[in-house]
Amino acid sequence: MQIFFYILILKKRMINVKMKKLFLFFLGLVVIIFSLNSLQIYANENNYFAVSFDNEYNFTYLHEDDFNDSVVQTTSFTPSNSELLEHGIIFDDDDRVVIKENQSNYYPYRSVCRITVSYDEEPGTIYYGTGVLVGLSTILTACHVVYHEDYKWFSHITFDFGTYRDESTGNQIYTYDRITSWSRATCGSYYDTLDANDDWAIIDLNSTIGNELGYMGVSSNLSEGDNVKLYGYHGDLNGNLAYGFGNITTCYTYKFYHTCDTYGGSSGGPITIGSNTIVGIQHGYLTTRLLASLTFDTLYSSSFLDKILKKLE
Repeated sequence: MQIFFYILILKKRMINVKMKKLFLFFLGLVVIIFSLNSLQIYANENNYFAVSFDNEYNFTYLHEDDFNDSVVQTTSFTPSNSELLEHGIIFDDDDRVVIKENQSNYYPYRSVCRITVSYDEEPGTIYYGTGVLVGLSTILTACHVVYHEDYKWFSHITFDFGTYRDESTGNQIYTYDRITSWSRATCGSYYDTLDANDDWAIIDLNSTIGNELGYMGVSSNLSEGDNVKLYGYHGDLNGNLAYGFGNITTCYTYKFYHTCDTYGGSSGGPITIGSNTIVGIQHGYLTTRLLASLTFDTLYSSSFLDKILKKLE
């Protein structure tokens, strides 16, 4: 009887060992499958051209084939009731021309907006950048204006057109209604690469304010030595828009150097040839260029625009 009892114990132990081995086998199999899926997801999310998300922060990772026809215009639009203000304003010592109260509602200045961004993770702190209308409801800016390395994507965003600082009161004046409603943001992979090549963002507003304010056109025609202008809400100019003149010193495929005066807050601001033809957006020391080496079968002259300045249906 005792021997039989030992045999039962031995068999039970053998069964337990087999069950443990079987459990470990299936556990290992699950881990492998999960790891492969994770790697696949990681690869899918990191082998992308851009990321797009709506105002509920539902994200879609995009490849070049995911883009459709551009909503960005290759020609600018000036409303018939507006005046086009060219230079002729007195320059200050650093060559930037500050857009004053009586000029802020002129085109093309009013098509450039100050972007205000905040994050729930950092209450009370506000970040500023610059954007520009490139369609009836489409804003072009830099990805790093709407993305924070620590807090990721913006929690709140406001677009102010024609805004300026009242010198007599010190108050910020908003010439047009402040816009906080947007439907979709599509951004280059700068948030993953932190490279100026990928530092662009397109934001679709729930407003066709471009009908009223006009918008700038875009072009890929750019060469070293070209004269350009940078528009931006420079942080040292008390909430005023300014532009400065410079020239292109070095061109690369996706970016270029320029000599326009700039300051924090001008990030995302348009670099233009003439007054309203955009050839780049301000990144920092480098400017993200509206040009790429890839060729697409489209009607647009700028192959970079064919690649980035588009949105999903």
